[in-house]
Amino acid sequence: MGNDNPIIRQLTPLFKPKSVAMVGASATPMKFPTWVTSTALKSNFKGQIYLVNPRTKEIQGIETYHSIMEIPDSVDLAAIIVPAEVVPSVMEECVEKGVKAAIIFSAGFREIGEKGIKREEEVLQIARKGNIRLVGPNCMGIYSSAVNLSLSIISFKEKGEIAFITQSGGYGVEISSSAMTKGINFSKFISVGDKIDIQDYEYLEYLYHDPDTKAIMMYIEGIEKGREFLNTAKKVTQKKPIFVIKIGRTKEGSRAASSHTGALVGDDAIYDAVFKQTGIMRAYDIEELFDYLKAYLTQPLPKGNRVGLLVGSGGVGCAATDKCVELGLQVPEISEKNKEMLKAILPEFASVRNPVDFTASGAQGILTNTEVLKKLFADPNIDAWFFGGFTSSSIAEIRDIIEQFRPVIDKLNSKELLGEVNTPLVGSMDENDIVKPIVEKMFGAMFYPTPERAIRAISALYRYGKCLKERNITENPT
Repeated sequence: MGNDNPIIRQLTPLFKPKSVAMVGASATPMKFPTWVTSTALKSNFKGQIYLVNPRTKEIQGIETYHSIMEIPDSVDLAAIIVPAEVVPSVMEECVEKGVKAAIIFSAGFREIGEKGIKREEEVLQIARKGNIRLVGPNCMGIYSSAVNLSLSIISFKEKGEIAFITQSGGYGVEISSSAMTKGINFSKFISVGDKIDIQDYEYLEYLYHDPDTKAIMMYIEGIEKGREFLNTAKKVTQKKPIFVIKIGRTKEGSRAASSHTGALVGDDAIYDAVFKQTGIMRAYDIEELFDYLKAYLTQPLPKGNRVGLLVGSGGVGCAATDKCVELGLQVPEISEKNKEMLKAILPEFASVRNPVDFTASGAQGILTNTEVLKKLFADPNIDAWFFGGFTSSSIAEIRDIIEQFRPVIDKLNSKELLGEVNTPLVGSMDENDIVKPIVEKMFGAMFYPTPERAIRAISALYRYGKCLKERNITENPT
């Protein structure tokens, strides 16, 4: 990332610091500062961490300093975990020390009313004197895979390609933890808190250029600097998708968001319009958010909205068809050439229309014939494939069959079997089904627990691809 961009230059000490001072570091059991301290020390940070605590000489065997001024070396980033009333004096020391960025974990600012707002203004004025960029206050910190640094209470074990910007600290931690159990890992975690300084659009600008980030997800309660956000998001989504959950859709929810972080909230219809105008993909619950992310990370974007349904159960085919129609996706006939091909290998009572219902009797014939699958998945009338209604763990002797063919199964590779498949392959199968990992290896597919969720994921891929196509007519990424 080039230093000619002022936002990149200013936020680099935040996401790629060479040294960090933890002001308020602690070893007191069951205290928040202790959790942050312990997580940071265990995160395999590539730089130097200094611990600041005037009431102890060492923490976890590491020497502590009475104040940040006693640290003999320069400090890029300060993590401030002290009571709110102490933050202004700590910030004065940060300015004197030449700190470049700071994270204020402390609560007791805008969210408590007029007193907190005045304290916020004081801290910001002090930071401005030293050109220090601020995260928070009232936040849960950050994680950056670029330097293996977690200044939070979350241990990020595996690097990923998703950057997560969250206005809620506690819920953001919960979302992140849940995502990692589902195989969704992070390049960045940013708990923005009250956002007295760095705004959402600035994080987006940094992430737009971040080589570690492939997609961005956001938890939003309210947006400041709306025009800047709109312009930046519009640019970012031409290169990386942004998946958003916006809470406060109801009056009651808006009131709760305002009291929570002091967020500026507004008419939900306005946010909807902004999301559509910028190409942001909105999810309405965490399950939906994760479904979109998993589809984007594993599947290509479809060229259109025509969905082929390959099922072993007529009921599954009907459920998938209904969801397609509901979401504005087409379910056209497959090509006549592929219909004739399927008729030659399937029972006469199978359906070769769309949905293609191969039935339980035809499962072996179609699922073991890679040449048929190659031609089917390349059907000129279809832009994305859904498949479901396969055999399951409940079928008699299925475990014995799997073990019998284990040597073959272990060598399965979708690219070797099917070559490069340029259409999304998304299906439904119980998450605990023992057949699921086998079919995933065969097809390179993404499976969801229900047909409806699978089709919803296809719809999200289509809508993002459509947005890119429409905007590429008149716009080019800058």
